[in-house]
Amino acid sequence: MATKKPAKHKAIKPRAKLKAKTPTKKKAAAKSKELLKFPCDFPIKVVGRVGEDFESSMMTIARRHFPELKPNEYTSRLSREANYISLTITVHAKNRAQLDSVYEELSSSPKVIMAL
Repeated sequence: MATKKPAKHKAIKPRAKLKAKTPTKKKAAAKSKELLKFPCDFPIKVVGRVGEDFESSMMTIARRHFPELKPNEYTSRLSREANYISLTITVHAKNRAQLDSVYEELSSSPKVIMAL
């Protein structure tokens, strides 16, 4: 019976550490400014539990930031089992600060699960 010789392996050289190329906040802000040209129509999606007067509460918040918002400028959709509702509110944003402020207020509402 022949014996096998152990296989010779090449020594593995350690790789140089690569720095992750993550954009800085400044670069990310500059890039996001390029993506939107203001003024523009912008859809905001808000998700919450059904009930608790969710639709009217979210429209009240949106109208605080976009007073010209009309009652028919949103659509709603129930989840499959009707436990959750999503609203898509289309606003006419004049600048980035206006969008940031409405997102901040929507996100801070206890009724909101998610704002996109």
